[in-house]
Formats: sequence, structure tokens, C-alpha cells
Amino acid sequence: MNYKLSILLMILIFLTGCNNCQTGISTIKVGKTGNEVNAFIGQDLQFKTNIYFPEGIKLLKVTFEPIKKTDWSYVKDYTTDVKQHNQYHLSGVIPIPVYLAVGIYKLCIKAVSEVGEIAEEETEINLKVDSSMPFASKIDVGLNAKKDNLHLESEITASKKIKSVKVQLKWGSASKTYTYNTDAMIGALQYTFHEHLDLKDFKNGKYDVIFIVEDQEGRLFETKGDFIK
Repeated sequence: MNYKLSILLMILIFLTGCNNCQTGISTIKVGKTGNEVNAFIGQDLQFKTNIYFPEGIKLLKVTFEPIKKTDWSYVKDYTTDVKQHNQYHLSGVIPIPVYLAVGIYKLCIKAVSEVGEIAEEETEINLKVDSSMPFASKIDVGLNAKKDNLHLESEITASKKIKSVKVQLKWGSASKTYTYNTDAMIGALQYTFHEHLDLKDFKNGKYDVIFIVEDQEGRLFETKGDFIK
């Protein structure tokens, strides 16, 4: 193909590529299928959409909160990501905390163009408990007065029966994992996890605690906590 003709075609594609783009925000697609209306406590909520302003995108923000107002809400600012873009494919994941109440929540996406045009798109999500997945209550983390012994407790349920529990401590770039699979735990539908970790040899600092339950079908549930030694 003639070189000049190739350049001309590339320019033409660039200029006409968004002729069919919807100005503002397209319909929000939720979940793996794109049209899900349910989300589940302790699991990730996936969503995606497209944003287009011919003049460029100045601001992009996502919020997720219950219809009945509480002190919890999720807010993420994508403004840095969309700078110098007039079209942006937004694909996000919202981690749903284990302590949220079931009910109706609102997922809202707001965008502002470089010339001040405002677009908002929202959809309602029914937050439920997935009874087929393993579940653990928010991990109770407690450090004794000497700061050398860590108390961990959580209530576990698993309709497909418990296989094991892993507790991971993370501090800085280091980590240590503890695996629990006692006879009383393996195969149980319900189990009260109550263990203590010896922290005598651990340095002072902030620690993250990742608590992971695995059921007999290999499905995982994760909850988190933290403490300062």
C-alpha cells in the first residue's frame, strides 16, 4: 500500500473512530455477565463502562453506598487515570467488606468534561449473602498488654464444609503464613476459630492480618484485620 495512503487512512480512522461514541457515560455493566443486579458480602463487585467527552475528561469518580445512609461508603477517584483522555474504558472492582448489612446499594459514576459538562450514571445493587460460599465473620484481632501474644477469633460457616484456614501476617515487605486444619475443623459446617500467635520474636510496627477460609471445593473467603505492636 502507498505510504501516503496508509497515513491518510490512519488519520481518517482516528478522526472518525468515535463517531458512534455516546457522549457522557454508557450504561454500567455489573458482574461477570454485565447485567447482574446482585452482589455478595465479602466478595468483589465487578463493573465496567465507557466515558466519552469530545473535549476531554476532567474528572471521574465512583461511589458505592447503601440507599439507607450509614457511616460506610466506597469512593474511588480515577481523575489521574483519565487526564489527557477524551475516551476511557473504566473497568473496576469494589471489595465488599464482610461487615456490611444486606440491602439495596447504589453504584454511581460521575464524570466531568474539560468544559464543565457533567454526566452521571447509576444502578442499584442488591447486596446479599451467598450461602454457597464459605464465610467468616470479621476477624477479631487482639494484642495482650505485653504485646507478645495475638488473639484471633472468627465464626466460620461453609455449606460445602471447611478444608482449612490460613492466617497471614504482613509487615512491610515481609510476611508469615500459618495454616490450620485440625480434625475438629476439617469437614465442619460451622466452626469457631480461636487461636493465639506468639509474637515475642516479632519487631514493633504495624501488621496486617489476612484470614483465608477454604472449603472442600477449593473456594476461598478472605477477611482482614490489623494491629500495631
